[in-house]
Amino acid sequence: MKLQIAILTFIVSASVQAGDGTPTDGKIADEAKTPSRIVRSAEWPDFIGGTISVEQSLTRNSKGQYVYRYDDQTEATKQYHEASCADIGMNPAKGESITVGPGSAAWHCSSIESNSASDAKSTDYVIAYAPNGQVSAGQNFISYGTVRFNSSVSGNIQGSVQIDNGRCHTFYSEYYPPNTVGNHTARILCFAHAPQTMNTLMEGCVPRACASDRGSIRAY
Repeated sequence: MKLQIAILTFIVSASVQAGDGTPTDGKIADEAKTPSRIVRSAEWPDFIGGTISVEQSLTRNSKGQYVYRYDDQTEATKQYHEASCADIGMNPAKGESITVGPGSAAWHCSSIESNSASDAKSTDYVIAYAPNGQVSAGQNFISYGTVRFNSSVSGNIQGSVQIDNGRCHTFYSEYYPPNTVGNHTARILCFAHAPQTMNTLMEGCVPRACASDRGSIRAY
């Protein structure tokens, strides 16, 4: 809790720009110098019972998608990303993530254990856990999708979390060395428009294994 409060103080002192409660594309700061970068802001928990608007700097890739990278962020955003992951006992994921859908935003977290030596008998695997639960209709909510994985070879872990037939959707990709055991969790923000049941999907892959899981979130 001390870490979260300290980070909240840092964010406020850094004057993180206020938003309207949902992520929005900001103005490009200098089109002549950075035409491929935008800023989005979203309301997130401040760890003391309220919310705070936090910015994410996104860079356009060759496919025209806007990509989040931890290393590209301001110190205030890095601090919030760290706090968001520490809240669930993890660290900020250092790969790339893409989040799409109106009112959608995400933080990606990881916890990694690298084996000291290769085990020829070890089995590569991925276990997926889709978001589930109940939320209030007419407001934003946060859901969690997680994969547990073991990869004996180097390469990327890739996957995605989808809510309500992909209306809120976040994709991630991160490189890991061989003989890595770990977890990857996506913390995704979405909006429940009305009382309904929204389907969810969690997918994940390492070079030699994949898994998926389906769930549901009920808005009441």
